[in-house]
Amino acid sequence: MHAIDGIIRLLYEPNARIHLLVTLVVLAAGLYLGIDGASWILIIIATGIVWIAEAFNTALEKVCDYASGEEWHLLIKHAKDISAAAVLMAAVVSICIGVFVFLPYLKAL
Repeated sequence: MHAIDGIIRLLYEPNARIHLLVTLVVLAAGLYLGIDGASWILIIIATGIVWIAEAFNTALEKVCDYASGEEWHLLIKHAKDISAAAVLMAAVVSICIGVFVFLPYLKAL
């Protein structure tokens, strides 16, 4: 039950809502274009990695905010920046996978 609570809390985050919208668009595109099984595996892995990175990033931000209170700390900033960078890297890799998967299907249209 705690994991479900975590997913629900994650979905209240603005960036997670963006990820949700993109995920739904990608899934709809995959269904519309009829991508094959191997392509679905790539899409699921790529999407999952972005969601996992976002969840860890959000959790780290919450802990950092709690630990630092109202005070600004350079090391807290670094931790949050690096965590956000992990999400960005996951998103870039996912975009590359998406281009690799969807481009042949889009060219065929």
